[in-house]
Amino acid sequence: MENNFINIIYLDERKLTIPFEAIKGLNKIINLINKENQIIINEKYGSIEAIQLFFRCKMALLDSISYGTFLCNENQDSLRSLFMFALFAEDESLLIVLESMLFGLLSSSETRIAGNSSNSSIININILNAITLNNNNNNNNNNNNNNNVNSSLNSSLNSNSNSNNNNEEKGVINFKLEIIDLVKNIVHSNYEKCLNSSLIILEIMNFIKQEKDFEYNLQEQIEKIFQTNFSFLEHYLEWLSFVTLVIGVFNFEIFLQSNWTGPSIPKQLKIAYSHQVKLSILKKLEFDGETAYELLSDPIYLYNAKNLLVDALDYFQTHNLSADWWAGRCLFIQQQIISNPTEQLQENIIKRYNNMIGLIQSNSNLISCWPNVTLTSSSEFNIKARLYIEQGLVYHYYKNITMSKSCFENACLSTGISFELTGILGRRTKYQSFDTAQLILQAKSTQNEIKEEKENLPKFVENEDSILLERPKLNFVSKQQEQSTSSKLAIIDQALLLAICLDIKYNNPNDELTLQEMSSFVARVFENPNNWIVHSMCLLLKSRFESVRNKTIERAAMQLQALVDQFDEQSEGIKSPPNQRIKWLYCVAYPPKHNLQRELGQRFLSLGAAASALELFEQLYMWDEVISCLRVMNKLDRAEALVRERLEINPTPELWCILGELTQNIDHFNNAWEISNKRYSRAKRTLARILLEKKEYEKSIENYEIALAINPLFPSSWFSMGCAALNLQNWEKSTLCFRRVVQLEPEDGESWSNLAVSFLKQSQTKEAYHAFSEALKYQQDNWRVWQNFLYVCIELGQIQDAIRSLHKIVEINENNLDLEILKIVCDITINEKIQNQTVLNTTHKNLASLLAIIASKLSNNPKFWDIYANYYDSQKNKEKVLECRQKQIRSLQTADWEKDLSKWNHIASAAHQLIVAYLSFDDSKTKFAAKMFTKNLLKKVEENFNQTESFIKLKEFIEKL
Repeated sequence: MENNFINIIYLDERKLTIPFEAIKGLNKIINLINKENQIIINEKYGSIEAIQLFFRCKMALLDSISYGTFLCNENQDSLRSLFMFALFAEDESLLIVLESMLFGLLSSSETRIAGNSSNSSIININILNAITLNNNNNNNNNNNNNNNVNSSLNSSLNSNSNSNNNNEEKGVINFKLEIIDLVKNIVHSNYEKCLNSSLIILEIMNFIKQEKDFEYNLQEQIEKIFQTNFSFLEHYLEWLSFVTLVIGVFNFEIFLQSNWTGPSIPKQLKIAYSHQVKLSILKKLEFDGETAYELLSDPIYLYNAKNLLVDALDYFQTHNLSADWWAGRCLFIQQQIISNPTEQLQENIIKRYNNMIGLIQSNSNLISCWPNVTLTSSSEFNIKARLYIEQGLVYHYYKNITMSKSCFENACLSTGISFELTGILGRRTKYQSFDTAQLILQAKSTQNEIKEEKENLPKFVENEDSILLERPKLNFVSKQQEQSTSSKLAIIDQALLLAICLDIKYNNPNDELTLQEMSSFVARVFENPNNWIVHSMCLLLKSRFESVRNKTIERAAMQLQALVDQFDEQSEGIKSPPNQRIKWLYCVAYPPKHNLQRELGQRFLSLGAAASALELFEQLYMWDEVISCLRVMNKLDRAEALVRERLEINPTPELWCILGELTQNIDHFNNAWEISNKRYSRAKRTLARILLEKKEYEKSIENYEIALAINPLFPSSWFSMGCAALNLQNWEKSTLCFRRVVQLEPEDGESWSNLAVSFLKQSQTKEAYHAFSEALKYQQDNWRVWQNFLYVCIELGQIQDAIRSLHKIVEINENNLDLEILKIVCDITINEKIQNQTVLNTTHKNLASLLAIIASKLSNNPKFWDIYANYYDSQKNKEKVLECRQKQIRSLQTADWEKDLSKWNHIASAAHQLIVAYLSFDDSKTKFAAKMFTKNLLKKVEENFNQTESFIKLKEFIEKL
């Protein structure tokens, strides 16, 4: 029987079919099954209300099957009804399932509700007999039907036939069904239905709308509603905790729809309040002196979400496994709507995600985390991957490259995706007649069945260039190679590839090769668009890459415009459901609408369309960008007038700072500082920068310290304060400052270099060596850094690194080569006693290579030829020594050397060394050459310098020959 379906037959011959598995272990229902696998519900065994309940739930289940929330498909031939589970399972099990649904952890293809006869509750048939749903007119029929229940059946129940118990049971079931509907509507983004179907949401929304100053504690209000309406619940605290989480998510995702994904929320969800109240709400969303964006839509919803998901976290954290995850998400969104990153938010967000990572890693699998939800391995990996991707994006936002890379690597292990950058022959342009190597990303998902969502995807702006192909035409050598570049990818894998693409930018230099590598990742994801928000992120990255290429720069701007326009595209008749938009938002770094518009304005400005950019920025109230446009248009008078006009309307600290920057009036920064209650750190930062430009270093440091005490996540401010400390020769302060810069910006080569200088000034040579090593990773073309590194290497005896530094200095510009340092390096190499013969040979090989390169670039430098000759002399290479000495003499014989005593003395000294080189061969031929060279040399200067000491010595030397 266990493989069969059970038919529930009603009075009017309507039939509801459920799998036997759905009632497995529920013996009192099983006892009603007849030989034909039927349960006959009539006046004796049920009521019309029970029939309505079954059909209502059946329709709800069928309605939600496409979302994989209420019906869970296992092996394609067996259905387990969440309705049955909701009515008859333990509360703890239902809570776990609902939380998993809310968080998107259940999917129709890989999840089932766990349950067995040992932990499933026995059905109380009175529940079915006593429930009334939206049918208050039939209460009398209810009582009659209940009175007709067979007495033998009543005796088998749990003695709950009295009306009070029936009402309580009815209330429990109604409450559970209300919460199921609420979660379902949130998952579907049907927020309007939440108002109509949920008493709790309706009362909360009415309460919020009646508030005038919004000084409330929403969690306390939820408790009051619960005490009034649901005090009869057996697991009261658990349900209260879960509902608090659900209402927090309800508010949170409405805010995200209103500001991130669109479309604009319907009027029923709008909460009316004055401009002053909105400013008050925005003030509550500030953090560490960083202000929230002034034109945020419906900020009250984020305030409510933060009130529940973050401020009340300790209250429901013990009951809800995903509480830290939701808190981290909420805080990260708050971070993105304020003006700059803050350290306290960073620490708090990372703490929440680390808590979730710890929860997962402390268990061998997720079954112990969500104990009543059995997850297949792919589900488990999906959950882990989502968590690692989100955590990696947080680290990426705060520019913690090492940690973000680690998170994305863990996500790859979790999903099992395999990918590789490779080259494949192909053609990039329409009329190209031969194949060239194309950089391609080969990737393959481990997930077998991948559902595609081709409908209602973001608009793609086609390439109008008739020559350049949209994607390379590749010449595949095998079918397997073709599949690896075009096979379907799971959505989670697409999000992961886009995250890795972003990370590549921070781990590589900003050059064309890095751009090509990132473009390969985007092109691979672009092959199979599966989800609205993931595809939007793909198009955004594609637009950014194309904005730096002349042939595609206009198309890039048009694509960005299309992404901005799609926010409210439903008004144009194009429907992309809100739940499809928000479904994977947390796994991509998609910006809020106002930041996307800011990027569009900046794109206009880069194209020279300053007027269009100005108009857009004025609409967005982005006054810094407005001033930048007016500067480009050379309209500074209008800029100042505009700022003063805005100050009359709304005197904000930001406007006072902008006015101070325009006028260089320090008083304006003090005004900004005072009206912000000494919390607006930008006022002190900007003032400190102006004082630094005026070389008032001590005052500059004082103001920087105040600003950075409020929000220390400003590497540029730490750098400037470090420079002021360097000028004051305060080495300890400069070391501290530049340490903080490289912690925040590990790729800032100039800061590493300045840190190394600070170490050197304190005689910390080893620390300076390591700092210079880091600096040179990011300043390969800065010969001064290489030269400073060279000095440190010589002091520490790091000859290999010293030779490498000399190589780079010559490569950048041979004129910057310090020949005295080259001589020291050669002398150390010649005299150094190295026991390891391999190291010794490598050192001499590198030095010989360096000298050969210098010889090709400094052929007329006598000092170098002297160094080169000495090196060959140490290697007992007589021929090379003689050659170098001859070139040294030739390079010394510049114009009028026969008449310049100083030049003659240098030539005479070099001539003596050349004669010694000749005589080292000890044969008559070379002796004759030495004699003839000396005679010719003396003959040329005999008239002017025959009485000089150098002339007399050379003459005596030749006489001896």
